[in-house]
Amino acid sequence: MAGNPTLASLKRLVDELTRPSNDVQGEENRQHAQTLATMTLSLLAATVVVAPIWIVTSPDFVTTPFISAGLLIALAFAYNRSRTRHYTQGAAVLVVTLFGIVLSSLLLAPGTVTERMLALPFLSLVATMAAYFLPSRVTIIVIGVNVGVILAFLWVPGALSPWSSQTWYSLSWSPRLAASAA
Repeated sequence: MAGNPTLASLKRLVDELTRPSNDVQGEENRQHAQTLATMTLSLLAATVVVAPIWIVTSPDFVTTPFISAGLLIALAFAYNRSRTRHYTQGAAVLVVTLFGIVLSSLLLAPGTVTERMLALPFLSLVATMAAYFLPSRVTIIVIGVNVGVILAFLWVPGALSPWSSQTWYSLSWSPRLAASAA
């Protein structure tokens, strides 16, 4: 990388965009803030590229522009907070946003219930983010809500069988994350 000035410039830019402000005290807090800034900036950049494609290619899915706009606003807020001493607010917004994406996929996306359920494993990402950035009690609440969403599909006809591998995969991470959060 030392020989490539373009990569060196890109690295400096990314470092500048993700470096926490001086008001973030403590090495662990600075590391969490920078990790959150990197994640939210990456998601924000991906959303700026993917959202217009999604809107154009899904004209029948009328909520697409609203979901995209809400997602951009939420990610911009999370990024804005991620570099400050209030980075946990940004983390909370990111966790709620990711949960909202999964929930909107489950409830609003076109296709059968079984097809929409492919979003369920992403609840583990929501819980992992909560465990990394948020206090234990919040993480346990997030895990409880996620498990409730998964279990709700057991009563949707034709959706989830209590014996399916997807059910058990989706539920398997919950006790491990709850134990690590406690």
